Amino acid sequence: SRENITGRFDPSALERGAKALKEIEASPNAAKAFELVKAQELTRQKELQAEIERLAAQRAQASARKKQLGEEERRRTVEHQSEQERRTAQYKAQLDNELYQSKLETQQKQMDQQQHMQQEQFLRQEELRKRSNLELEEEKRITMREAARLEQETVAARAKAEAQGRIQQERENIEVRLREMRARMSEE
Repeated sequence: SRENITGRFDPSALERGAKALKEIEASPNAAKAFELVKAQELTRQKELQAEIERLAAQRAQASARKKQLGEEERRRTVEHQSEQERRTAQYKAQLDNELYQSKLETQQKQMDQQQHMQQEQFLRQEELRKRSNLELEEEKRITMREAARLEQETVAARAKAEAQGRIQQERENIEVRLREMRARMSEE
């Protein structure tokens, strides 16, 4: 009530409590009642203690399970990351090998073309020696034009092969970077 808030004290409740306490003390069963209340309180304390211990055990069990799950998740993440790294390394090795094979094939083609060109040139030079001076001069001009054309083709083929190799390598680099980014994003 408002009177109690303002500081006025109503002693009637205290007086009733004191009177009830005197009646209990005067009763012949007061000691037994006190022992019973004491036993009930002790039982209640033991129940509360048991509940506290049960909750603590549950909390410890939950913490252990959480730790176990965290360790399992970390292990799976490490395994996944290792597998991704292995696959990336394997794919890179495969790409490097393919690029190396492609370069070898291109070099072999260039060498074969160069050898064929040299052989043709040698045969033409042998033929030129057998001809007259006028034919010799004309044949030299033809040979020079042919050599220049073949050299241009060789240079163009080499430039095209190198450009394709660079384009292929850049694509592969982009793919590897994308995989690495995806792997990092999936880990986060």
